[in-house]
Amino acid sequence: MLLDLGAYVLFPFLFFAAIGFILSGRKRRISTWLMYLVLAIGLHWALTFLGVRVLRI
Repeated sequence: MLLDLGAYVLFPFLFFAAIGFILSGRKRRISTWLMYLVLAIGLHWALTFLGVRVLRI
C-alpha cells in the first residue's frame, strides 16, 4: 500500500520532469509540445482514477 501511494504521489512529477528534459534538448514544433502535454495530462488523470477507484488510496 505504501509503495502504491508513493508511486501515485511521485510518478506524475517524475513524468513531467522527464518530458521537460526531453523537449528542452532541442527545438521542437508546438504540435509536439501539445502532444506531450495531452499525454501527460491523460496519464495523470488515469493514475488518479486508478488510485481513487481501483486501489482506493
